[in-house]
Amino acid sequence: MGKAENTDDSRTGAEFALDQRTTYRYLHRDVIRFADLDPNHHLNNVKFFEFCQESRVAMFREIGAHDGQDGRAWMIVNLSIDFKNQVHWPAEMETGTVVLRLGNSSAQLGQGLFNQGRCVATATMTMVRVDQQANRPVPIEEALRRKLSAYAAPAGRETH
Repeated sequence: MGKAENTDDSRTGAEFALDQRTTYRYLHRDVIRFADLDPNHHLNNVKFFEFCQESRVAMFREIGAHDGQDGRAWMIVNLSIDFKNQVHWPAEMETGTVVLRLGNSSAQLGQGLFNQGRCVATATMTMVRVDQQANRPVPIEEALRRKLSAYAAPAGRETH
């Protein structure tokens, strides 16, 4: 676990090491609050999903890919997380997001969560672009596809 294969339309076959900070072109920082702890005094597992969401939403907003434009939105159809280490308070979380694959109407993202330089979790999610009124999948708009593709290569690597 911790690696994902890029199977986008260009079929590069490049593997992304989701547990390596250098994989990510986009990184989002959050502060872990005392209220985020569970009774065992470490970060509650639900909070890992929230950090993934914050990073994804911030990246999408930055590139203009957020929900509601032209009656289209993203729906998450699958979300998986692998926990690797505990996190204790006080601390910060850095969450990276990379586009693993772009399909006709779907996108698969990979994420890595880092605390004090170590990977504490990796996650993958599949999202589908939908027409909100019809509640049906629609193709990802070409301009949006180009913007998302810019986040498909690990940091330091050029995209095609």
